[in-house]
Amino acid sequence: MIEANGACEKDADCQSIAFQSNCFDSCTRAINVSGVSAVDAAISKANAGTCANYKEDGCSVVIPPCVPPTPPTCVAGRCT
Repeated sequence: MIEANGACEKDADCQSIAFQSNCFDSCTRAINVSGVSAVDAAISKANAGTCANYKEDGCSVVIPPCVPPTPPTCVAGRCT
């Protein structure tokens, strides 16, 4: 979902988002502002499906070490 919403023409097209659910965590990612709702919907779907019983099943979320995010930019047509 992130890759599908990464195209841009200018820096203002891009937005940083927290990319995590109830069963995974990832460092902040940059996507096109028009794709935020699609990513949010995919995360909600994962939380309701695959991740619904994750913690109850005894699993834990691994939080990766992340550097603080920088303002998103458009580089070669992709949000970074």
